[in-house]
Amino acid sequence: MLFRSIWMYCFSLFLVSFATASHAESPWSLNLGFTSLYLDSESHGFQEEGLDAMALNYAVVYRFNNSASVKVGMAKGVKSFPQTEDGRDLSATMNYVDLQFGYDNGEIRPYFFFGLAQVDVSPEAGSTQTSKRLGFGVEHEVFDNWSVNVDYSLITASVKEGESESATTIGFAYRFQ
Repeated sequence: MLFRSIWMYCFSLFLVSFATASHAESPWSLNLGFTSLYLDSESHGFQEEGLDAMALNYAVVYRFNNSASVKVGMAKGVKSFPQTEDGRDLSATMNYVDLQFGYDNGEIRPYFFFGLAQVDVSPEAGSTQTSKRLGFGVEHEVFDNWSVNVDYSLITASVKEGESESATTIGFAYRFQ
């Protein structure tokens, strides 16, 4: 799993940087939120009109400067609306890596991003593939080091011959000092 390796590498860098950081503002932040995944149901083997899953989203962000950053994260499904034929909930996980570009005025930071994602749905009828992500969002500072973040992304089909999918995330971010 390429994404799992990238995630572990970035998390290790984050821990080392945090342990050795001085009191200057850190380029690292930790995001936690909820994601609504809207997936192409028929390509994933379900007869539902739309395949929605709620996921717990967590990510590590490294800011190169005030306008460019990289974000590595995972959205792990906690509740799916359709169920399998035997009554079990659907399991959905999305791993992603994004490059973000935005404008930071100190309080509000609108941004757009693009990156790669892998969406795994279980049980799966189609064969998964790495997808491209494109989206936009806004981050608003609420308190020192704390901000609220909302973003929307369009995802190319995560299953061969599927249709476009999307994810909407709302959550909090903590920027280390």
